[in-house]
Amino acid sequence: MIRNVAPTMALAAVVAAGAALSVDRATAIGPGAVAKPGMPAPAFSAPDITGKTVSLGDYAGRIVILEWTN
Repeated sequence: MIRNVAPTMALAAVVAAGAALSVDRATAIGPGAVAKPGMPAPAFSAPDITGKTVSLGDYAGRIVILEWTN
């Protein structure tokens, strides 16, 4: 039974840590940076896969789909 509890506890710790980090990041961004349905997304910039900085404004008037991995 101890063998089954250890992996479950480890998984719970990882999930809790991830949740804590996501709350911390959302708080750091601020409530004004949250996009609401029907409203424009907040302006931001980030590096692309090649390291070039790309901003959301570069794609004004286009549909933008963001995908990232951690």
